[in-house]
Amino acid sequence: MKTLYRSRLLLPSASSAIIKDASMMVEDGIIKGVGADNGLRKEWKPEKTVDLGNSLVMPSFSNLHTHVAMVMLRGVAEGKPLDLWLNDMWAIEGRLNHDQLRAGSVVGLYDLVNSGITSFIDFYDVMPMLEALKLFKVKATIGLAFLESYKEMKDESWRRIKMVKHYEDLITSAGARMALAPHSTYSCSEELLRELAKLDGYPVETHVSETNDEVLKLKEGTGLSPFKYLRKVGLLNERLIAAHGVYITEEEIGLVRDSGAILAHCPRSNARLGSGIAPVSNLLGEGIRVGLGTDGPASGEDFDMFEEMRMAVYLSRASTRNPSALGIREVLYMATEAGHHALGVGSGKLESGYPADFISIGLDRLPVTWDLLSSIVYGGSSSIIKDVYLDGNPIKSDYRVRVSDQMALKDSIEEVKAFMDGGKGI
Repeated sequence: MKTLYRSRLLLPSASSAIIKDASMMVEDGIIKGVGADNGLRKEWKPEKTVDLGNSLVMPSFSNLHTHVAMVMLRGVAEGKPLDLWLNDMWAIEGRLNHDQLRAGSVVGLYDLVNSGITSFIDFYDVMPMLEALKLFKVKATIGLAFLESYKEMKDESWRRIKMVKHYEDLITSAGARMALAPHSTYSCSEELLRELAKLDGYPVETHVSETNDEVLKLKEGTGLSPFKYLRKVGLLNERLIAAHGVYITEEEIGLVRDSGAILAHCPRSNARLGSGIAPVSNLLGEGIRVGLGTDGPASGEDFDMFEEMRMAVYLSRASTRNPSALGIREVLYMATEAGHHALGVGSGKLESGYPADFISIGLDRLPVTWDLLSSIVYGGSSSIIKDVYLDGNPIKSDYRVRVSDQMALKDSIEEVKAFMDGGKGI
């Protein structure tokens, strides 16, 4: 099907100029051209025209670090540092059954799509997420978690080493991609991490250098800082998605740059837990790839990438006392192309040959402004996203997320509420 999309404004990429009265030609989910309406019509002879009206069309978002089903844990352990916060999380997670995790995944996926995210990597429980994905169209990378320090997961982590191909088959048959997800350097043994490093061909995501205590304890035990330790065990390479990196050192910055690894910046989570502020402007300046992650709703609250973008900008500028430390286009790149590229989905630009993964922003929901992109980052939210398209197919239309089974969504919302009520949540 040849479809021509029209909009008042179009932003082909984070670094591009905004095109006025733009059109985009899509055939079988792939962008064929962007430009003037008449020229595209003459060249491609579209079978269908979709008028997106008074909107800005731009690339969709990518969430490079999250724990989707943590909607079940929103509001738990408020005001506690990461180590105590994790103890509370793990205690409650031990009570969650399969159906509750599936419900949390469904509710989380709904919010994720509503926020304009079309690709993400989830770091939680595989099977409930695979069931939840039946209700939504989205490009998912599912992390197979390893966590030896949690007693219920110690033997299971080693069992999973032997069953990686089994999990990969389950995940790929559901239309998703698999990643290896060792929780961290402090919760997995050196032996386990070395075994994971041998499993070539998979992305690897792990929490790295999130708190100062983590860094100090690892140095006491191994004599190495986190990224040096990852290099030692064979995991510091182009497959690595390093979540957080708050306490990365100048020396480690060079190691990460040379390795080709990407860092997932989670500013809201790091700020909420009092962990610190990652030196994002330094990382970008040194040529390190950086994407954005919302983290789980227990620490990031939701999946709103606008909130994540502006927090990234605010914290970077405040911590460096430099009003240009992280530019609007830089943070837009982090939220779009950087994450999509890291997850291997090929999206992030609205140019010929790219998948037609895009959002439309309702301009009537924005104030009049001298600088549209800065106002979108500073004042936007998921509520301004009118449409979300995945491979040229709508997954959110006219501010409403498309769900294959509305009753399943409703039941999932009720199950999440019931779990929280049982735990004395409000």
